[in-house]
Amino acid sequence: RTAVEMAQAIRARAVKSRELVEELVDRIERLDGPVNAVVVRLFDAARQRADEADAAVARGEFWGPFHGVPVTIKESFMLKDAPTTCGIPSLRDYSASNNALNVQRLLDAGVVILGKTNIPIFAADHQSFNELYGRTSNP
Repeated sequence: RTAVEMAQAIRARAVKSRELVEELVDRIERLDGPVNAVVVRLFDAARQRADEADAAVARGEFWGPFHGVPVTIKESFMLKDAPTTCGIPSLRDYSASNNALNVQRLLDAGVVILGKTNIPIFAADHQSFNELYGRTSNP
């Protein structure tokens, strides 16, 4: 399903955000091992936000056009309290203190962030490898 299709289904109450989150968490846990794409997994926070999104729908409230839609973001994008290293070993213990503008706009549109995906060091190469997270394989 596309993000638009998921958003429409949530808005129509044909599916709950939590159901979509669980479906994608299951898929990541089953298939991502050898691929190594989702390197920062924020599943508990995603479940909590999905539950909040579902409660809002029950009240007739919608946060934005992508209310409750699960997504991932690149590891280099700052997400408050989540690792943001750009694959740089010296930033191994850094967590962002605020959200990047693009991430905040996604959150304001209602998304649920499942995790962060791998990038090359400094986001400066065509393949995703860095010393912190290793290589992402293209399935």
